[in-house]
Amino acid sequence: MCHLRSRWKIQAQSPSSTAARPLEGIDANGNGIRDDIEAFIDRSYSTETQRHAARQLAVNLQKTLLVNKADRAALKQVDMEAGRAVRCLSLRFGGSNGSKQPAAVSQELESVTANTRTGSRPTSPMARRWTAL
Repeated sequence: MCHLRSRWKIQAQSPSSTAARPLEGIDANGNGIRDDIEAFIDRSYSTETQRHAARQLAVNLQKTLLVNKADRAALKQVDMEAGRAVRCLSLRFGGSNGSKQPAAVSQELESVTANTRTGSRPTSPMARRWTAL
């Protein structure tokens, strides 16, 4: 089973405090996933195991956006967690029974996290990770 492990807690933000940082967004329950992305996951993926895998990636994507780029240890940790999240997606999605392919799920979550259209970021870090599998 995939595990959602997080040493980091992304604090909930009020709407006014996130106006200057739209990618940070609002995380009212403090689970590390923006509320809009959590709602997207809940309505987009049919099983709880798929939603869990998508949430694991969503936490990692949010950390990737917020990590201190000068902190090598933090960058390494985020990268290691990204590998786990990608592995979890590959176990829970696979195109069978009408489910999406894991790379498509990753691309969807990246797009909603970065507030971009699906397919507009073909060289994103997660896209490069999928090509390594």
